[in-house]
Amino acid sequence: MSSVLSTLEAAVGGPVIDNTGLTGVWDLDLKWESDGPNAPGTAEPRYGPIFTAVREQLGLKLQATKSNVEMLVIERLERPSEN
Repeated sequence: MSSVLSTLEAAVGGPVIDNTGLTGVWDLDLKWESDGPNAPGTAEPRYGPIFTAVREQLGLKLQATKSNVEMLVIERLERPSEN
């Protein structure tokens, strides 16, 4: 599921936490429309936004929640001194 998570994180623009409990290797085919406007002259979106596509195509739910996320904060940078 880690490769699926990285794809979902890129699509939603933030961290995605796996609470499914699914293990093993999965072969998924997920299609969605970006949230941007359709190109001129194109039909209505076929797949819907990522949240709808995950629910309808995979039977999973992407739910926005607040959670603790581990991160590294760099407070200061200095060039190394010459030895």
